[in-house]
Amino acid sequence: MSELVCITGATGNLGKSVARMFLHRGCRVLLQSRSQQRLDALVQQLQSSCGCDAHICAIVADVTTEEGRLKLARVCSALSGTDRVALVHLVGEFPRNAEFSQLQSHELTRIVHINALSGINTTRILASQIPLHSVVLFASIGAHIHLQHRPHYRLSKMLVKDAASVLSRELAPNIRVNSVSPGAIFVDSPPAGAPPETRIPLARYGKGNDIAEAVWFLTKQATYVTGQDLVVDGGLSL
Repeated sequence: MSELVCITGATGNLGKSVARMFLHRGCRVLLQSRSQQRLDALVQQLQSSCGCDAHICAIVADVTTEEGRLKLARVCSALSGTDRVALVHLVGEFPRNAEFSQLQSHELTRIVHINALSGINTTRILASQIPLHSVVLFASIGAHIHLQHRPHYRLSKMLVKDAASVLSRELAPNIRVNSVSPGAIFVDSPPAGAPPETRIPLARYGKGNDIAEAVWFLTKQATYVTGQDLVVDGGLSL
């Protein structure tokens, strides 16, 4: 049986790109979202592009809660049996602009909870209940460079990057944990305020496939790599 890849936050643009790549390369995928409607639409898209016989399962769950994480673990266990499982955790939120002094405590708590703690705790639960072998968390270029007016976002993504390092030591040797830091990645046209392409050494914005290739590398090929953050930004952070 082919490997199961659990993709949380799957209905975002990057989740779609990652799921499509793993399906095209013969893996089974378990897609998680909080929205049944968005999940149904994604499954239909993937079946159309990858074939109706693609190995796709989907689950509605909120992995920012313990109940949702346990639900995900039960489904992963039922689907995988004794086969190895990979986790790609894409759950995250891009918050409103705010100076640090203007932030309310609940805003800071919320963004850290969603962007960082959800991945840490999902990894904790799955590692204890299923034969997990690889985890890819999603940090951001914001963990490496200053993002004006979004200190809370940067703090949350710095925590993700550091969490990959900490968890990699705690879960070795059986489970590798790494993170990816995307730069200016746009599936459609770039939004207002995006850095001009002239600031990027490779002279273009990134695509979803660029991130999916990085995730594939960390999950399937880089078997002697753990605790690392892979920056995929075309050189923007240099």
